[in-house]
Amino acid sequence: MRHENGVPAVRRPPAVLSKILVIAFVFGGLLAAIVVGIERLGYWFGTYLVPFAVILGVIAAVLALLVWVIERSPDPPYRAWLQ
Repeated sequence: MRHENGVPAVRRPPAVLSKILVIAFVFGGLLAAIVVGIERLGYWFGTYLVPFAVILGVIAAVLALLVWVIERSPDPPYRAWLQ
């Protein structure tokens, strides 16, 4: 049954979605620490997770900058895609 006053998942505020993401990462980290041990988890974190997060952040920043530049151009191409 659907609640009429509920906010759909697509329209949730970004703060709520970021809190859900942080809770999921904390829970996943604790579970991984229990399963593989804290020493191996620290090695994996420094070797794989940090470089992956940095690369993902750079890609997201470049894409955001690209969208910003396209929107600011006098006659933006693909205007229908951005709306």
